[in-house]
Amino acid sequence: MDVREFLDIFLSESREHVEGMNALLQRARAHPLGAEEINDLFRHAHSLKGMAASMGFRPMADLAHAMEDQFQAWRDRGDPPAAGTLELLQRGSDRLAAQVDLVAAGGDPQPEDALTAALRAVPSRSPGARRGRRRAAGGRRADRPAARNAKPHDAAPAPPPRSEPAAPTAPGDDRLHLQVFLQKETPLPAARALVILKRLAEVGRVIEVSPAPEAISAGGFDGGLRVTLATKVAPERVRRFVLDLPDVADCDADAARENRRTSDRRSAERRVPAAAAEGEIAPQAEAGAVIGAARPEAIGTIRVATERMDRLLDGIGELILDRERLKRALDSRRGSPERAILENLGRTIDALRDEVVAMRMIPFASLVPRLQRMVRDLGRRLDKPVELAVQGVEVSLDRSILEEMMDPLEHILRNSIDHGIEDAAGRRAASKPSEGRIEIVLAPRDGRVHLSVEDDGRGIDPGALRRVAVDRRFLTREAAERLSDEEALMLITLPGFSTAARTTDISGRGVGMDVVLTQVRRLGGRLTVRSRVGAGTRFEMDLPPTVTVTRAFLCRAAGDVYAVPVSVVQNTLHVRREGLQESHGDRVIQRDDEVVTVLPLSGLLRGDPVAAFPAMFPALVYREGRRPYALAVDEILGEEEIVVKPLKHPLELLPQYAGAAILNDGQIALILDPANLARFSRAA
Repeated sequence: MDVREFLDIFLSESREHVEGMNALLQRARAHPLGAEEINDLFRHAHSLKGMAASMGFRPMADLAHAMEDQFQAWRDRGDPPAAGTLELLQRGSDRLAAQVDLVAAGGDPQPEDALTAALRAVPSRSPGARRGRRRAAGGRRADRPAARNAKPHDAAPAPPPRSEPAAPTAPGDDRLHLQVFLQKETPLPAARALVILKRLAEVGRVIEVSPAPEAISAGGFDGGLRVTLATKVAPERVRRFVLDLPDVADCDADAARENRRTSDRRSAERRVPAAAAEGEIAPQAEAGAVIGAARPEAIGTIRVATERMDRLLDGIGELILDRERLKRALDSRRGSPERAILENLGRTIDALRDEVVAMRMIPFASLVPRLQRMVRDLGRRLDKPVELAVQGVEVSLDRSILEEMMDPLEHILRNSIDHGIEDAAGRRAASKPSEGRIEIVLAPRDGRVHLSVEDDGRGIDPGALRRVAVDRRFLTREAAERLSDEEALMLITLPGFSTAARTTDISGRGVGMDVVLTQVRRLGGRLTVRSRVGAGTRFEMDLPPTVTVTRAFLCRAAGDVYAVPVSVVQNTLHVRREGLQESHGDRVIQRDDEVVTVLPLSGLLRGDPVAAFPAMFPALVYREGRRPYALAVDEILGEEEIVVKPLKHPLELLPQYAGAAILNDGQIALILDPANLARFSRAA
């Protein structure tokens, strides 16, 4: 058996529970939680405890158990815990998240003895409740020897079912009693049993199970599993379905109509608890709902490995290219049969592409828990209380963009906390609240996503940046004086540039912001820095929602074909050479009320930014910050849908290129980054 199968399920579901717990604890810091939200906290901790115990991750199980006790006390009292206890619970949630990440990286969870002991030291329940818990625990311990000594084909009886009636069976459903036996050499039999219960939920509704899932997780499992299933599937088909599952040695299936329920219940094992059905069996049930409540007959969602999604999208990209080649190869005159077939094929491919792209879109909310943990940890380390607020978490981006943006966002947050946010004395002197604030805002804008990160710290002085650039010979004094404040602020993105008087292992070593700029540009985005001294700094990023398939202008320059994303081009125009003027060393044209700087693409690619222009030439107009540019090309070939491919080393180090694309005729075109071309021209 491949243990990795269990690990993937464990990681996926553990992350869901940790993120849900973290979001609720964050909410609890702002206002009291309702009863349902407190129930959800308890459910998250309970499920994490059971899953970690099943996988043998005892440190995780112990920590989740200590948190579960506190959530139980919270639920019993109804009153929120003290601020110190809430902080301990938040730290516990952060440590659970870190342990999940460690397991995903191939490590083993490390004991959190001090934190677990601190949580257990907080009074969590009344003496009466504690005695009841000891009695329940004693009952379970008394049952375990029987379970351990039982033979695989003779499952030990569980505690009697609860007094409430069993869930009703939906009309037309049969009750099916299953006995499932695992192979004797099955590794991690408890985890395999829980997986079997999940798979059975695909063909019916699990009504009763023995041993109970908590007992399975706690080690009370001997290799035999009894399940009562409400299903419309024939018994023999269910039996074959179970036998096809890994590590199953045998399965008995006994059909029983509703009129046999009473006698069956006398010998049935304990009913599935609600918490187990929510966290360990699936599908989830609403808090307080009966296990047997009606469930959809079809499976609503499935989990698919991201690598398979990537391969599917790559395949669709190849289909798009093949479709365009077919158009060239076949007779596509209007009214011809080939034209009609190609049009239908094109609509099908476009619809398929849109569906797959939509499936890859993930809400930004998936990154928020990790960013909040990082801010809390760094704030504690530097003794700077900082609040991270996020707006627009529902905005979705392609999975690859979210993954690529994680490091840049962490760089920005680290710099904001280390250098931007003042310490307690500094904030008091500036009449600011004692707690620093960083706000992330996302909003869709003109088919793209605008993302900003703003802090309320000391800000950045553009004059100081100019002086450092001159002193450290990044720029001449004359070049530094010509920079606008907005352009001066972008100096922090130069490799090796730093105004920090000291370097730390957090920031201030001249690395980080250049990584941010490179990564944003590689994704086809733009970065702008705005700041007010004494008020704070804002980093603005303009990103495409997806970078895999896009439309681009194809243009010819210096004998080669290049692509420029349509999303960055404002319009096209034709320019006469005699209409050019000189301004501060740049060649410009007057357009409406703006002065537009004209750049020769052929010359820039040859390293000659002052190359001569032909008598008449087309140009693509775009903006870098607030400044308009016109990129002069030899010829604009048209607009085409392209499949973006990332550049490999060493081409990825060239900032003027954002990727590559295979054109319909099989030719490879480099995708230009116009914003970097503008900066390259100024640097030259």
